[in-house]
Amino acid sequence: MKHLCGGSIVGKQWIVTAAHCLEGLEGATTLLRVYAGIVNQSEIHRNTPFFRVQEIIIHEKYEMANHGYDIALLKVEVPINYTTLQKPICLPSKGDGKITYTNCWVTGWGYTKERGKVQDTLQKIFVPLITNEDCQMSYREHKITNKMICAGYEEGKKDACKGDSGGPLSCQQNGIWHLVGITSWGEGCARPGRPGVYTKVDEYVDWILKNTST
Repeated sequence: MKHLCGGSIVGKQWIVTAAHCLEGLEGATTLLRVYAGIVNQSEIHRNTPFFRVQEIIIHEKYEMANHGYDIALLKVEVPINYTTLQKPICLPSKGDGKITYTNCWVTGWGYTKERGKVQDTLQKIFVPLITNEDCQMSYREHKITNKMICAGYEEGKKDACKGDSGGPLSCQQNGIWHLVGITSWGEGCARPGRPGVYTKVDEYVDWILKNTST
């Protein structure tokens, strides 16, 4: 059993993650296990409760992460009981893209350096959002679309990395945490002038609501 990706609870039976995490797994729901409320991977044993996946929904326009539409939903078989350690994060409202978030964090069990390994303990780092214009300057060979959002430091050093994919870029506004981004792609990890690129969730709220209302 190995760690694949992060995700965020957005409803009693729904996890949002990145589409690229599920490439080649569309019909393989039995291979996936969702663990919620876990801080340390070493807590996971044979008897640790988990959620089986009933359905995988990948955005119909997804091709590859750096082309955008890097978003997917997992429907779990049994509703999730909310506790202090496992609870849903608020979706942004449509059009929230105009809000300037100043308190944003990325979390995951991913590598802490490029040639690293998956971490045992859930990691978190504060990352400042940057404008899409500045992000485009950093990635001239890619198209940074309005459905992407970038975060990171000019000097690098702190960033999401391999294993963090699909996890949340959470931003706090007026005391409420919102799922502003989904960890999607980047050039290496924490390289100077190479910010992390995230799926911009407020652009997909309709898609999420349409698919989770069934």
